[in-house]
Amino acid sequence: LTFSGISLCVFMCGSVNMALFMITAQRQVNRLRLKFYRNVLRQEISWFHDNKTGDLGVKLTEDVNIVHRAIEKNVPLLTQWSVTCLASIVISIIYGWKLSLVMLALSPVLCAFMFFSNKVVEIICRANSQERDAYGSAGTVSEEVFSNIRTVVALSGEEKEADRYFDCLKKARGFGVKKGIISGLRQGLQWGDAFFGYALGFYYGGVLVRSGEYSVSQMMTVSILLCLIKICMYTIEQIINIFNDTSPFICLQKSTIDSSSTEGLTPQTMSGTIEFKNVTFAYPSRLEVKVLNDLNLTLSKGQTVALVGASGCGKSTVVQLILRFYDPIQGQLCIDGHNIKDLNIKWLRRHIGFVSQEPVLFATTITENIRFGREDATMEEIIEASKKANAYDFIMALPLQFETYVGEQGAQLSGGQKQRLAIARALVKDPKILLLDEATSALDTESESIVQDALEKASQGRTTIIIAHRLSTIRNADVILAFSGGCVAEQGTHDELMARGGIYTQLVALQVG
Repeated sequence: LTFSGISLCVFMCGSVNMALFMITAQRQVNRLRLKFYRNVLRQEISWFHDNKTGDLGVKLTEDVNIVHRAIEKNVPLLTQWSVTCLASIVISIIYGWKLSLVMLALSPVLCAFMFFSNKVVEIICRANSQERDAYGSAGTVSEEVFSNIRTVVALSGEEKEADRYFDCLKKARGFGVKKGIISGLRQGLQWGDAFFGYALGFYYGGVLVRSGEYSVSQMMTVSILLCLIKICMYTIEQIINIFNDTSPFICLQKSTIDSSSTEGLTPQTMSGTIEFKNVTFAYPSRLEVKVLNDLNLTLSKGQTVALVGASGCGKSTVVQLILRFYDPIQGQLCIDGHNIKDLNIKWLRRHIGFVSQEPVLFATTITENIRFGREDATMEEIIEASKKANAYDFIMALPLQFETYVGEQGAQLSGGQKQRLAIARALVKDPKILLLDEATSALDTESESIVQDALEKASQGRTTIIIAHRLSTIRNADVILAFSGGCVAEQGTHDELMARGGIYTQLVALQVG
């Protein structure tokens, strides 16, 4: 009856213990995932130059799962083995203090071994990190191939891509083998040290038995308890090493440009005057190459300005600096007289509409894609934005209209339709500054005409910057800036620049020719 009661208590305590730790582990892991995801989103754009999307995917899934297993399984084990170790020490001293003290006197030797073991663990952790990086590279390769599968198949590149993926796996395997050999050496030393302690304990216990101080049962009880203490200490050390190994998984550096920051000025209004004062800029990955070189430029509010020039002359960089994806190396970029660094970044981007060459749509409805421009936009505002973007008619022709699911990356829509939704998304926030980065260059003639009409409507009453590939689309711009060598080489209207016969004239001649 007593044992039945004990078994019932053990069952209840064990069930509650496991359930609580599993619930705690799941809750903590969800918090870690969310924190990691938010931290990634808060990083400045240059951070993504050094971190591959495949690596981030591995961290968000595999690495966090390791943390989950560490919490779910190892926290209860750490508690269990710690209590067992303390209880064994107390009981062994009560049963046979002399043998216990002799064996516990070897603790400095055990500590020295643990110190050496921790050094080995550092090497194993480095191998772990290298292995994860290699698997992250493999993940990046597979993601790239799956995203561009039509191109890979069309070029008969299946075997080549499989070999590239296998090369990444080979690197990971090499680091895994290195980790296995070092771990095996550490394990061997650990067990060798343990059995040396066992041998010494049984030897001295035998001496005490022969002298009549201990009975055989007393010696065996104390020796077994001391062996258990050693096992506990080694197990605790391994669990602590597991926690140390999981700690760097979700560590991210603090971003200089923090998109969620509440700091900075938030003026009541924005007029849209933009001024570049001696701005010099180079991308973090290519600091030796200056993309903008001592740029001085003033764009008045409500003006439509077109940027033209050869590839790499700095046109798109101007747009990225206005969006504050990056900060200038030298000089100042001011909006309405305020240094852009002093403005609250959320406030700044809330007043800027951006339409890129490749419109990015999310796998949700048309309504939610447009609302992504402004979270609190009403349905009436979404409809009005779609009308200004020349998107309303095609939306209403769809079976589910605004509730139509656009598919992954907008796969259910044509290029022109996606671009018009991107324009609607930019307009729904009623921006004071509108940035158009080659917004029509990837469209066919018919789609370009519709989108161009939408862009001309959208630019009215706003400071608009147009980066143009097809120069025919910017003839009516208030000012055209021709870039060369990271600065403005010439500026004026279409007719003025054509009369000068400079860079702009050459670009027009190349397209007409």
